[in-house]
Amino acid sequence: MDCKKAYKKLVNGNERFVNSTQINRSVGVSNNLKLVDSQKPFAAILTCSDSRVGVSEIFDTKLGDLFLIKNAGNIAFKSAIASIEYAVSILGVRLILVLSHQNCGAVNYAKTVPECKSEKEKNIMHLLEPIREVIAKNKNASTEEITLENANYSAKNIIKNSIIISEKVKEESVKIITGYYHIETGKVTFY
Repeated sequence: MDCKKAYKKLVNGNERFVNSTQINRSVGVSNNLKLVDSQKPFAAILTCSDSRVGVSEIFDTKLGDLFLIKNAGNIAFKSAIASIEYAVSILGVRLILVLSHQNCGAVNYAKTVPECKSEKEKNIMHLLEPIREVIAKNKNASTEEITLENANYSAKNIIKNSIIISEKVKEESVKIITGYYHIETGKVTFY
């Protein structure tokens, strides 16, 4: 599926979710036989692990429609980029979405918790490092603005750190966009 059709599918699915007119409600395992041997997702989405961000639900999609990569703060770490490369190169995905969301806990945590050098917190500090870079460059920005800029930062890092994806973006066979999920309304704003 090309970028435009994939984007339209996300927009339409989110509109159905917002209007409570979903058509892809779970029907149990009855459709799983089609997925046993292969998958053909139409989009790859790097998003936050936040439990309030049910990506398949907010885009009204079925199992097999989306290739999801989740971590707190939707950070484009090496493993996330490699997963997106897999989606693009092996599965034929043409649309990549970096999806941020309202009241992101990782962003709030990065803004409020002082940098710690203790060994026991090294992993969480590693997670917060890219977000803190965004905060440092946007000192007077609101949490929402930092969250949006953090998604942009991840999108840029995907292109910067992936030859595969950057080449496909240049030749316009793959598109990368960002989005912001408004938890209270269910609406996703795309950028």
